[in-house]
Amino acid sequence: GELAAKIFVLLDEDGDAELSLEELREALDTTDLEQVLKELDVPVLDAKSLVFLFDRDGDGHVNQEEFISGIVAMNDDLRPRDYVVLSVWVWSLKMRALQFQGKFDRLQQQLLTLRQKLEMGFVAIDRFLATHEDTSLRHRAVKAIRSAPPDLPLSTAEDHAAQALEDHDEPPAKDGAFARLLMPPSPAWARAFALQRVEKTRWRTVASPFVTMRDRPNLAANHIAALRPGDVVEFDDLHHGSVRPEDLP
Repeated sequence: GELAAKIFVLLDEDGDAELSLEELREALDTTDLEQVLKELDVPVLDAKSLVFLFDRDGDGHVNQEEFISGIVAMNDDLRPRDYVVLSVWVWSLKMRALQFQGKFDRLQQQLLTLRQKLEMGFVAIDRFLATHEDTSLRHRAVKAIRSAPPDLPLSTAEDHAAQALEDHDEPPAKDGAFARLLMPPSPAWARAFALQRVEKTRWRTVASPFVTMRDRPNLAANHIAALRPGDVVEFDDLHHGSVRPEDLP
């Protein structure tokens, strides 16, 4: 320890009780420091490596206490071969630390990119939820329109028969039965009328814009020409024989 203290005093040219990197480099180049270190069984290193090993507080300078403790530790505990192994191991750790820093920087950038994508996804989800209800309603409306059955004709035979009854001011029978409209093919000779039940066996003819005889083929041909709106037809007359189109006048 005393020898190390004397060496430190000789190297500290400015007397500030600290050895800088430049002072160590100059001492190794111009003095016998290298030979002294060899005699002390201390590995001969460059100035930068000595500062790296001796500087415990990391201020870039080696004070007297750090220098003495470093020399003693290397003289007592380490052989030159051991120090070489340790130096290689420290350098390897430093390179691994740099590699880890690079990987960490890349991972951080990837996380930032992922965050931006997630934020864009959340914005898209909010926009979708805001318009989902209107879009769903429109979709159901279009689907209902496309699957709707075709429109019914604006007028049917029953509608015309009911309108004819209203025009005639004739109330329907108590049993609610309306005469069925007689609908044959439409030859020129067919007379248009419908029948309304008056009594159990009596029917009244009602004016209608439709032709007759499709649903009442048993109406006698000789009754067709004589029928007028408001005439009463007996039940037996409706079943008097079988009428074919060629039998009609």
